[in-house]
Amino acid sequence: MPEPVPVRTVDFNRILTWVNVAFAGVMLFALAKFGPNEYLDGESVGLALAFGLQTHLALMVERHRRDPFVVLLAFILIFYFTFRVCTLLLIPFSFVLDRYEYTVADSNRALLFIMVANVFLYAGLFAVRGGPRLRIDVQRWHPVRERWMLALVIATIVFIYTRGVLWSSDAIPRALVFLLLFLSQSIVLLMALAYYILYRDRMRPGHAMLLLGLLVLEMVLHSLAGSRSAFIYSIQNVIIVLLAVQGSFAIRRRLVAVGLAIMPLAVALFILAFTISTFIRANTEAGQSFSVTRAIETARSASVRVGSDYALRTGLGVMASRAGFFDYSAEVIAHAREYSGVISPPTYVRSIIDNLLTPGFDLFDQPKISNALIFVYSGLGTPSKNASMTAYQSDQLGIWGELYVLMGWASLPIFFLAGFLFKRSYVSLRGSDPFVLTMKRVVTLSAFALVVNSFGLDWVVMDVLPMLVAIYIYRYFFAAAPLPPSVSPT
Repeated sequence: MPEPVPVRTVDFNRILTWVNVAFAGVMLFALAKFGPNEYLDGESVGLALAFGLQTHLALMVERHRRDPFVVLLAFILIFYFTFRVCTLLLIPFSFVLDRYEYTVADSNRALLFIMVANVFLYAGLFAVRGGPRLRIDVQRWHPVRERWMLALVIATIVFIYTRGVLWSSDAIPRALVFLLLFLSQSIVLLMALAYYILYRDRMRPGHAMLLLGLLVLEMVLHSLAGSRSAFIYSIQNVIIVLLAVQGSFAIRRRLVAVGLAIMPLAVALFILAFTISTFIRANTEAGQSFSVTRAIETARSASVRVGSDYALRTGLGVMASRAGFFDYSAEVIAHAREYSGVISPPTYVRSIIDNLLTPGFDLFDQPKISNALIFVYSGLGTPSKNASMTAYQSDQLGIWGELYVLMGWASLPIFFLAGFLFKRSYVSLRGSDPFVLTMKRVVTLSAFALVVNSFGLDWVVMDVLPMLVAIYIYRYFFAAAPLPPSVSPT
């Protein structure tokens, strides 16, 4: 009997390494072709290349000492920071960096601080050794309530996307609004994704296909509802779950080749989706309630403008500015003095009390830190949850901007402590149920990503606590059981 042909794969670590090198080449090309601009110069590119080299070295170490946190951090730094430097050189536009006076020196200081802080963050991660096997073994486990799980996923999608049509959140007493946190797609659909990746080979084929279809459908509906990041965050969630289940993962070479071949089409579709979502979001903020029919109609009219070169003339700069996270951290670092009154320990306490611990009433009228920044750079006065705003605005800080405002360069040891505590917590996780253990890991990795891409520590707390509670609320629906000893796993 002939031996099976081994499947050729490419480690995700190596894919990140290749992309990192490619972006370095783009930076050099953009500097040579277009020269310096009001945001970046030759010194900026030198610092960005050193930044990329740092990521490259961390990935080299990770190949010999597998670490899901390093892979996740490298993914964020490459696609949201290094790539943003590339787009700033190619298209010098940023709606974030123009809030206050901003110079090349501010970009250079931000790049230097982020790079030094990352030394401490990587050191904290690599300082933790040992722990259980990174790969979760499901050999003797099988799902037992697939229909209940599918019913929960369908009910969640229907509940979320009939808002404004069959029901309104305004009709729910404020004291009960916090319960909606546990019905959000960010929790239930993340659990469903983990369940699919963990047990897809052990589910009934029809159920597995239906669950995959529901996950894709939700991503499309999320985009039609005006989310410009649904596709990107879906990819990030898949990476997080794969890292939680396998520790490290590889992609078939054939899929990598197909991905490279369709890259131009994928980029075009992403630009189209981003532009359409922006139009839909604008209509929603103008007072239109969400419905699939209205969203499709808006998408059709938006696609006409995209077809008339609207995206190329206007949308690319906006999209690049929105997709890159470097701007947010750099702007906060550059104007730490202006933001120090909002980003402070007392404000965190007031925000957590008003936005999490006191459903139904406020003690301080304190919006989340991320929602309060606009009051500073727009000169709107004291932040208030009751202020009349033309549009909902949440601003990113990033762990680098947030800690710089709080402590300046003295915050460097906190980066080491953050990396150490996250990794120590991760390797200490135990559990006999593979799904519960997977979700504990997923929550820990998700919390790490939330902290790194921070919208404020208060926001992180309000996102992570419902995820932790949801594991135990919904574990009945995502149940699995061990096979009897007499049954051999297939």
